[in-house]
Amino acid sequence: MEISEKEYLELKEQVRQLQLKVEGVSSPPKDLHSRVSETPISHVRNVKDDTPVFDYLHLASDDAWIAFVKLAKVIHKPSDKFYMDKTNIGFGTGERPYIRSYRCGETPRKITEMSEEQIQVSIDMLNELIPIYNKYFQKTHETVLYSENNDGVYKQVNVFRVEQGE
Repeated sequence: MEISEKEYLELKEQVRQLQLKVEGVSSPPKDLHSRVSETPISHVRNVKDDTPVFDYLHLASDDAWIAFVKLAKVIHKPSDKFYMDKTNIGFGTGERPYIRSYRCGETPRKITEMSEEQIQVSIDMLNELIPIYNKYFQKTHETVLYSENNDGVYKQVNVFRVEQGE
């Protein structure tokens, strides 16, 4: 019996939630990496030392992951506050109503400063965005240049997804 990737990810999350309950943890961890269903691809790597077999590597310390964490925080920046004011229409012609705003909060600096509800919203967003990023990363990195003898002569070698095998 085969299941879709979406069903697999939902089951994986259910298992994680059950593990947390079994371990007696009252609140989930405040890190995003362990709670997203997929992490962004960081780069292409060679899988075997003696054969040109390449696949995609996912690291939590690369630029893509850092950008996603920043997005996960910045969506929780509070909205401005708005108020009715007046503005001059022109010299000697009077005033008219005009809505102004002012900033009323900052983006959370750390994930640990966010509530569990905020973290869950961020996780939901990342679970939608990261697969899109990975899709386009793979599209733009389908091959790598490989030189058999390091003689400056390169040929294109296909990159395989980890889940496809070698």
